[in-house]
Amino acid sequence: MEGLKETFKKQYENWQVEVKGFILSTTPYEELRRGQASEKSKSKEEYEEKNILFLEDQYWAEKFFAKIFPYIT
Repeated sequence: MEGLKETFKKQYENWQVEVKGFILSTTPYEELRRGQASEKSKSKEEYEEKNILFLEDQYWAEKFFAKIFPYIT
């Protein structure tokens, strides 16, 4: 078992792993804004920067995959 561990460490030591979480909101952005005080209201882009995407947006899937695979887009 120890030999396997060392082989694995050597083979994958340069890998960098990044974990991202997303929220796919069924609540429309404008409805969300109505529920907030105007001075605390965030722009849609601010939500997207925090990986909160709105399913009403016809481009939500493209935005999702662009964040997961930034080197492809």
